[in-house]
Amino acid sequence: MTHRLSLSVFTLEVDSKPVLTFEVRLYSEAEAIIADQRLRTALYAAKSGGAPLCGDYSILRLRLAHPDEARRFKEAASPPTDDLKLVYLVDLDQPDEDTMARESTPTERLKAMRESASAAATLKVK
Repeated sequence: MTHRLSLSVFTLEVDSKPVLTFEVRLYSEAEAIIADQRLRTALYAAKSGGAPLCGDYSILRLRLAHPDEARRFKEAASPPTDDLKLVYLVDLDQPDEDTMARESTPTERLKAMRESASAAATLKVK
C-alpha cells in the first residue's frame, strides 16, 4: 500500500529553528530518520555561524514542511532519486583545511563525527 502514497516533505526543527528537510512517504518513516543516532551525530558535528546545529539538550521536532521549505527542498533535491536527500535550511560553515584533510573519505568523516560528539560529551562531563 505504501507504494501508492505520495512523497511528503518534512522539516526537522532543532530548538524551534528549521534546520533541514527531507522527503518520505510516511510520518513513521520521518520519525525513524530523526530518531537515528547518526543524524544527531551529524547535527552535533555540523556548524552554522560557528555554533553546532544541535546540542546535548536540544529538542528535535518533526513537522510537515511549510510551502517555502518544500520549494527549497524540491529545488535542491532535483533530479529526483530513490536515495534519501537531506537539504539544510541553514548556511553550514565550511570545515577548515585540517578537518577536510582528516575527513577525506566517508568512513573517516563518520569517524570524525563520532570523535567530535565524544569530545563534546567529555567536555560537558568535566
